[in-house]
Amino acid sequence: MASNLGFVEFVCDRMEGLGDVRFRKMFGDYVVYLNEKPVILICDNVAYVKILPETEALLGDARRGKPYEGARDHYVLDVEQEDPLREVCRVLERVLPFPKRRSRKKSPVGQ
Repeated sequence: MASNLGFVEFVCDRMEGLGDVRFRKMFGDYVVYLNEKPVILICDNVAYVKILPETEALLGDARRGKPYEGARDHYVLDVEQEDPLREVCRVLERVLPFPKRRSRKKSPVGQ
């Protein structure tokens, strides 16, 4: 089951004022970016964030789950709780790297 666009927009609305918030559809689900860094993965209308030492203090007791088959465990983020959501996003935006740009493969000359 893919995520509902209304849910994604709700999560993004909760992040208003933190910086540049946008989302991108990927494989039927969504990634939410804060200042061009991927901070939340939304799969089946559940918000997931990476388990990192910096998020352990904030979400150590949170439920864990896998956003998709073959994924590592992530924290399940309670998006109803606005203050913790915003704090986790601030921390992730600070510690996560920018995504690497993929270079396009050049086709051989004459093709």
